[in-house]
Amino acid sequence: METTTTTTTTATATTSATRNHRSGWAAFGAAVAVTLGAGGMSMVSADTSPEGAATFVGTDPCRILDTRDAPNRVNSFDTLGPSGTITVTASGDVGNCKAADGTAIPAAATGLQLNVTALGASAITDLRVFPGAGAPPTASNLNPYPGEPPVPNAVTVKLDDSDRFSIWNNQGNVDVLVDVVGYYTDEFTITGDEVQNNTLTKVDILDEAGAAYAGETLNPNIALDSDSTTVGSVRLNIPADGLAIVHADIVWSEVNNGFNDVSNCQIVKAGSTYVNDDPYIRMNDNGGDTGYFDQSSGHRTFEVSTADNTGDVSTGFGVTFNLVCLELNGDMTVVSTYMTAEYVPTNRAPLGDGGG
Repeated sequence: METTTTTTTTATATTSATRNHRSGWAAFGAAVAVTLGAGGMSMVSADTSPEGAATFVGTDPCRILDTRDAPNRVNSFDTLGPSGTITVTASGDVGNCKAADGTAIPAAATGLQLNVTALGASAITDLRVFPGAGAPPTASNLNPYPGEPPVPNAVTVKLDDSDRFSIWNNQGNVDVLVDVVGYYTDEFTITGDEVQNNTLTKVDILDEAGAAYAGETLNPNIALDSDSTTVGSVRLNIPADGLAIVHADIVWSEVNNGFNDVSNCQIVKAGSTYVNDDPYIRMNDNGGDTGYFDQSSGHRTFEVSTADNTGDVSTGFGVTFNLVCLELNGDMTVVSTYMTAEYVPTNRAPLGDGGG
C-alpha cells in the first residue's frame, strides 16, 4: 500500500548532537527500531535492550583490542598488570574496526556488545568492564585463572560522553582480547504506531536523527511539458522490510498567459514512471497570474525491503526515489526541489490517502 499526504509545514534539516541521549537510553515501549550498520544489522524490541536502549545493531565482528605482543597486538595497550586499567575510546576507526570494511563504530553508538576473552593469567583474578574511565565496579565480567584455556564471555557496556569504556584487572598479569559484535543507539524514535495512524509530518521526518535517512536539494530549473520529467531524487539504504516515507518540496514558477497553469508531480521508486491513477502533488496558479517561487509539497509512503536496494558502497547502496512532474496546462517551470527519505521499521501500512 502506498499513500501520499500533503503537508504545509516547512522545515530545514538539522543535525542533532549524538551525545544528547547519554543520560537515559530512553525506551519507546515495545516498538521495534532498526538502524543500519554497514557490516550487518539486526532488530530487537526496545524493552529487551539493556537499560531501555532504543536499538541494537548487530555488525560483523571486529577486534578492537588485543594486548598480546606482536604480531597479535591490536590497539596500543600492553598486558594488564595487577590493578591495571585499560581505557578504550570506541568511536570511528579503532583497532581493527575500520570504516574501510564497514565495521567502524558510529558516533551514534551509546553502548557496545562485546566478546571479551582473557588468556595467559598468571594468577587467579577477575576482569571488570565498565563505562568511562573512573573507578571499577565491584561486579566482575570474567574470572580467569592460570592454565585456563581462552574462553570468551559476552559483555554489554555503555559508553560515556567521550565514547570510552574501561577494563580493570584485579591481580596478576593477563592478556585481553575484545571483539565488537554490535552497538546500541537511542537515536531512532519513530514508531510503527505513528506510521499506521498517518500522524507523521515533515517535521517528524526531518527531526529524526536515525542513520536510515537521506535528503537532497536540487535546483533543476526545468521547464515542464506534457511528457513526465524527473526533477528531483533522493537515495536511501533500506536495512529490512518496512516503510520508506519520502517528502518533496517543490518551488515552481509560471508565466502570465491568461489562464490557469497546472502541473502534477508524483514521487515514485526508481524504475517507475508517472501513473495517472496514483497520488500526486498539484501545482496550480489558481488564476493565470504570473507567479514566482510558489511552493507545493507532499509525502508518499512506500512498502520497502532490502530487495529494493541496488548498487554498492562505492555507488551509494540503496533505493532511489524520484520526483517526476507532468504539465497539464500552461507554461510552468520547476525552480528547485528538496526531498527527504526516512526508513521506518514496520510492516504495517499507514492509513489514509490524499494529495494536493
